[in-house]
Amino acid sequence: MTRTAIAYYRTSAAPGADEAELKDQRIHLERYARVKDIHVIGEEIEYETGQRKFERTALQRAAERAREAGALLVIVKLDRLYMSIRFLGELQALGVDFAAADYPPLSPISVTELLERAERRKQAISVKTRQSLSALKAQGKKLGNPQNLTPDCSAKGMAAIRAGQRRAYAEIGPYIAQLKAEGYSFAGIAKRLNEEGRTTRYGKRWTHTQVSRVLEVVEQNLELSEPASRPLARQQA
Repeated sequence: MTRTAIAYYRTSAAPGADEAELKDQRIHLERYARVKDIHVIGEEIEYETGQRKFERTALQRAAERAREAGALLVIVKLDRLYMSIRFLGELQALGVDFAAADYPPLSPISVTELLERAERRKQAISVKTRQSLSALKAQGKKLGNPQNLTPDCSAKGMAAIRAGQRRAYAEIGPYIAQLKAEGYSFAGIAKRLNEEGRTTRYGKRWTHTQVSRVLEVVEQNLELSEPASRPLARQQA
């Protein structure tokens, strides 16, 4: 039985540049589709240039289209991303069935197994580290740098965190606060942002938890810039 699919392409070329890489991927996808009896009904292209290679907004769009159509999400060029725990976590969070044209073993089940294996490895490293530190303490050795625990260093660390928050939420923060003031719930705001095609600073869909965190930043008076004026619906979500 033929299955419909949404294709997700990745390219390091800028939009409008030489599309030889995309052409090769399309040829590969055609072969894959014939073998797997897949009918591609749409596509999304991720232009992974500069810092944008970590955002992957096209992946979110492709997943949304696959979800709405009940289709398979086909990652045409997985390449080395199968080794990225961060990317595998993003795939698992998409909530759609997916496959990779250049890496047949990839599936929701295999991703779950890889993430569980990575978590076990992380816990094992943590246990080994604590044991090593305990052994050093038992030998009377001093650990760490006391200078990093001074109030001045703590203040600098907090200032750096807040500076990052100001940059990240300078545009979206006031807009979310405005929606909240109009009576939207956290879940309603998240739904509104997702419907408008907005993503978090990591390129993911909004949830009520993320909305709550942004509002906490806004309420801390972190000197966020004022939002651009725009019409807002009066109907609560």
